[in-house]
Amino acid sequence: MASIFEQSTKFLDRFLANPYLSEEEFLRKRVSFYWTFSACITVAVLTLFAFIMKVNIIGEFGLVLLFYYLIVLLLFGTKLNVDVYSFIFLISVILSATIYILICGGYLHSGGLIFVGLYCVFAAALFKKLRLIFILIAIYISSIVLIAILDSYLTIHPDMTPRNNFMFFIVNTIWMSTSQLFFILYYFREKEHFKAVEVDQLKELDNVKTKLYTNITHEFRTPLTLILGMADQIQTTLPDHFNAIKVLKKNARKLLRLVNQMLSLSKYDSGRVKVSNIHSDLIGYVQSIINMISSSADKKKIKFQFKHEVDRLEMDFDPEKIEELIVNLISNAIQNTDTGGRILIDITLTKSHPEIEISHEGIAQISVKDTGSGIPEDKLPRIFDRFYQVEDDSNHHHEGTGIGLAIVKENVTLMGGAIAIESAVGLGTRFIISIPIIHEAERVIIESQSIIDYSEESNNPHFDIHDGTAGLELDHLLIIEDNEDMSNYLKALLKDEYQIFTAMNGIEGLNIARHKIPDIIISDVMMPEMDGFEFLEKIKDDIRTSHIPIIMLTAKADEVSRLEGFEKGAEAYLTKPFDKKELNIRLRKLLEQRRKLQERYLSFSLGSTLHKPMASQGDAFMKRIQELIESHLDEADFGIPELCKLLPMSRTQLYRKFSALTNTTGDKYIRKYRLHRAMELLKTTELNVTEVAMEVGFSNPSYFSRIFKNEFGYSPIHFSS
Repeated sequence: MASIFEQSTKFLDRFLANPYLSEEEFLRKRVSFYWTFSACITVAVLTLFAFIMKVNIIGEFGLVLLFYYLIVLLLFGTKLNVDVYSFIFLISVILSATIYILICGGYLHSGGLIFVGLYCVFAAALFKKLRLIFILIAIYISSIVLIAILDSYLTIHPDMTPRNNFMFFIVNTIWMSTSQLFFILYYFREKEHFKAVEVDQLKELDNVKTKLYTNITHEFRTPLTLILGMADQIQTTLPDHFNAIKVLKKNARKLLRLVNQMLSLSKYDSGRVKVSNIHSDLIGYVQSIINMISSSADKKKIKFQFKHEVDRLEMDFDPEKIEELIVNLISNAIQNTDTGGRILIDITLTKSHPEIEISHEGIAQISVKDTGSGIPEDKLPRIFDRFYQVEDDSNHHHEGTGIGLAIVKENVTLMGGAIAIESAVGLGTRFIISIPIIHEAERVIIESQSIIDYSEESNNPHFDIHDGTAGLELDHLLIIEDNEDMSNYLKALLKDEYQIFTAMNGIEGLNIARHKIPDIIISDVMMPEMDGFEFLEKIKDDIRTSHIPIIMLTAKADEVSRLEGFEKGAEAYLTKPFDKKELNIRLRKLLEQRRKLQERYLSFSLGSTLHKPMASQGDAFMKRIQELIESHLDEADFGIPELCKLLPMSRTQLYRKFSALTNTTGDKYIRKYRLHRAMELLKTTELNVTEVAMEVGFSNPSYFSRIFKNEFGYSPIHFSS
């Protein structure tokens, strides 16, 4: 039946097709056709009914209407303007109805034929031109007035007895009002459908544009990197061109920063930027950023002043996003402040903010104020728009691309904060960032290492850890290498694909691995204090880190060293000099294998897994987890805190370990385990649903039933024996 309907719809679309019509015009044509066709069928039925009831005058009027309808239905298949022939058709119907009302003896004796004209007026609502609608309404009103004037001179037709008149009045009222309502609703429903299709098309176009935008900006990175590299080589071989090379490197670096900012914007648009909070001292961190960037203002003799009403402010914040927004605001202030000016950075505390929900501890406000040229008041509403640049009446051009402040706004919004601006021409500008004070993340001591190169010139190549896509959920890579140049080279090769941590020896690497729980490790073999083999042995013997794949990267190319590396648990062993492509492939394949393990751990038949022989350290950890959950299965309050104490592991370590092994959180895994054990109990025991819920640690049976159905698609009662 559905196939027949689809075929008839396709046939109708071909019949009505006109390449010159827009989608909305085609919609109006299709609705008009349905309207006319259904009315034709109804009129045919009523005409037959009129002749059967011997009300011939109504039957004759029906035949006239059928003639009009057949002509107009055929015209729908032509390329003629639908409004034109529909307009002529409706006028003909109104005039014919007027004549037959007069023949019947007036309004009160015409069996409701007055509604035929009203029907035509409603049909005119589909016309594109208002002028045609007004003309049709005028003709209809004129016909009403004419019939009213002639009413006293009219004779009642013999067919229109009181009974027949009443009967057709009711019938005409019902079918015309019903059809009007139906087609009005149909028209608006179809219109909403077309709007939805149009929105989807616009979204698809926007995604294509974003992808193109991202691809183009990525293409910029390679030639820019080559420009910087070649500039370094030229600078060492042609010292006479030192100043020219400085200009070349400075501008290439500016272009590279711009491309990174554009990439960041595309990541914000696609929703791939996340907040990664730590708990640390915000004031100390902002101070370190100011110390690093203040040197760039020395040439303009701009004075920096940093004020804070408390000495320390322990709170949750994303260091990369804080750095990015502070740097952008200070850079903006430097650009727009004249020589000898001042920049004031101030951190204050307040209890509330109108744009921020009430926080646990209040609001931290970071303000950056300059003594620059200021911004006209009428330009302030657009200051955070992308690529917007302010030009005042004196034709003073404010440097920049208009990307930096847009990124600041995005970062503040992601952190749940708000940003405001105060400015006056000639007096300067002040940006105020308000961030809620929260204490939920783990305490971290931030090292004084920046993700951004602030220097205008550097004697050595600078290798970023990140490519400007701060906040992306990248795989974590730990590089343990005592040669700084080699470490920087590895970071330069892998910074786009991984979030990188570095260590200079095995002891430092072991501490970072236990704290951060990285996704994969690259380690040298010959290192001071603790060599690579000892590090490898300790990593694989620690339940917190045993699952992490390790690539040994060393100059020791002998077979004995390779075998020792594999014996101690290394997943890969590469010798220097290594092939860059091979390293990338090894890293990718090891991470793919880890993801396959994640699928295996989440697809365990949980009831029988505990009795299977374990094949790896990861299996041993998951076996231990399952044993602990099983032994506390009926305890509703048993969760992550209790699991951390029993293992023992910190909450962060357990989170990273679970994420690596199962790609889910510990809480979700425990719940999944409870639900699968519940499924097994429902199938194999005589316990009812409430008893099973209590047995697996759910004190609320209704909540248990709801999440059970979400997990398996059926309620628990479906599996109860």
